[in-house]
Amino acid sequence: MNLKITVGEHELQEGQVLICPPRSLFTIKTERNSAFLEISVELQEKKMKNIESGKVFELKNAIDCVDGGISNVDIVSKENLKMMLMAFDAGEGLTPHSAPGDALVVPLEGEAEVLVGEKTFKIKVGEHIVFPKNIIHNVTAVKKFKMLLILVID
Repeated sequence: MNLKITVGEHELQEGQVLICPPRSLFTIKTERNSAFLEISVELQEKKMKNIESGKVFELKNAIDCVDGGISNVDIVSKENLKMMLMAFDAGEGLTPHSAPGDALVVPLEGEAEVLVGEKTFKIKVGEHIVFPKNIIHNVTAVKKFKMLLILVID
């Protein structure tokens, strides 16, 4: 599926991200039925960590997979909100754990198996899952896997 969303003068293709300066006005247009995720974060700094604003880019390219390991890049780290990119080499995974808030997993590339409580799911680009607060969960890459994690802390 080839989706296209226009935000102001920027054309976004599927999987791309646009970070806009605070309080900027823009129009959003689509050529067909589309879905997009808009996140508004009030930051004290002029830019998000590790990402430059005002430029179109593919979020999956903001992090690299490490052979035999897991890498992460913080984007936002506030008292009640954490946003980070994570990249897993094939077969790599996190130890099962819980979190102090709900966490949305947004796959950017590849495929992973996720555990939520006692249920296991496979997810890939275009599919998402929420890890509920205080419920044991983990992520294990089936193929090289990149994701955005959005954790909202109560």
